[in-house]
Amino acid sequence: LLSRTEKQLSRYKNLDKDPRGLWSSDNYVSNKSKTERPLIAGKSREELLAFIASALEKRAPYYEQSKIVIRGINDVQPEEVLRLINEYNTRRDAL
Repeated sequence: LLSRTEKQLSRYKNLDKDPRGLWSSDNYVSNKSKTERPLIAGKSREELLAFIASALEKRAPYYEQSKIVIRGINDVQPEEVLRLINEYNTRRDAL
């Protein structure tokens, strides 16, 4: 393996002091257009909304198992998400 350059290393941080080391946050919004995503290709707006509602309903049992729910994720900076998770862990560990 090649070593990372300083420029590459500058993209990684360890804001939560994770013992596994540096990590990089990313934008998890798909860069694929509607036509490049086979499950939604060709759907009208109404069909797409129905598909999303159905998918969310099917996934709900898994989402509901989460111990942390952060609403408005598109409006929350990654550092704030990290702070909330760390706050949760601190409270949990104090019990």
